[in-house]
Amino acid sequence: NPSSDMVNVEFNSENAAQYRMQLVDMAGRVVFSQNGESMTGINKFVLNLGEMAAGVYLLQTENGGMNEVTRLIIE
Repeated sequence: NPSSDMVNVEFNSENAAQYRMQLVDMAGRVVFSQNGESMTGINKFVLNLGEMAAGVYLLQTENGGMNEVTRLIIE
């Protein structure tokens, strides 16, 4: 994890479900948000973070009742 441009995001879904990914800065502001429908199994996404300011962010992924938070450093 530090990243300066592209970030690969992957999560496993037991069922097709609605998902939401949010990138939140340390002040609590949502700086990126994406909603969609996940497929059963592994779901992969590439996020382009080249326009984001350097700093520490939290990537919050919600999928079918499952929540995960990952710390992300952008250089």
